[in-house]
Amino acid sequence: NPPPPYVPPTLLVMGNMSYDDPVLSGGGANAGRVYTTSTTGTNLASITSSDLATGDYFGRSVAVYGDYILVGASNKKAAYLFDKSGTQLLKISGPNGTGSNTTFGHCVGMNANYLFVGDRNIDSKGAIYRYALDGTGETKIQVGSSTTQFGETFAVSENYVLVGVKNDNMAYVYSITESHPSPASNLVQLGPISGSSVGQFSYGASVAISESLGKFAVGDPSYLYMNTPSFVFKGQVHIHDINGSND
Repeated sequence: NPPPPYVPPTLLVMGNMSYDDPVLSGGGANAGRVYTTSTTGTNLASITSSDLATGDYFGRSVAVYGDYILVGASNKKAAYLFDKSGTQLLKISGPNGTGSNTTFGHCVGMNANYLFVGDRNIDSKGAIYRYALDGTGETKIQVGSSTTQFGETFAVSENYVLVGVKNDNMAYVYSITESHPSPASNLVQLGPISGSSVGQFSYGASVAISESLGKFAVGDPSYLYMNTPSFVFKGQVHIHDINGSND
């Protein structure tokens, strides 16, 4: 698909996963809440889930696309879709239950056709789950070899998902629109731009996509600027062209 033109945002969404809701059973500690404002600063809505409970971490992650808001609640092992007024449209429960080895909802993203929910702990390596906008058609996206916390952070555009895996010092590109035999075969690995300096230590800590500019951006906040006479961690961002070259 051609890259979409830039569309200025009209809705700002902020999550507070540590919000204490005193009306809940158990005291409401870390239940969480999500707030929306206009781009001019007007408060619009205060959002909670229909089954909010103490310790849910509702608002651990948020994503907005048009008039819709996707919210992750990592301790609830769930994600919720709302309209801009705060009306809940659906809940997606994590496919792996509520055990301590799952963090479904840790990161979320969406575009015009799909919802994406990350679980950085599942299978001891993490995964991202893709759903249709009605919550059906689950697809599990995961690298085939052992990694660490795949799905901890990712960015979504119309045609791509860019996944940061800082513990492995790498990132992966998932093409939404291409057809592959399996989700794993649709993952293209990115790494630090060679020869950029002394070393990279947390490449993949943050990621972003601009299809209109044709760029992937991957953050490395622990980038080692020099190691003599002492260690200096300066941090940097690596810019990769969507067509495969590096800036």
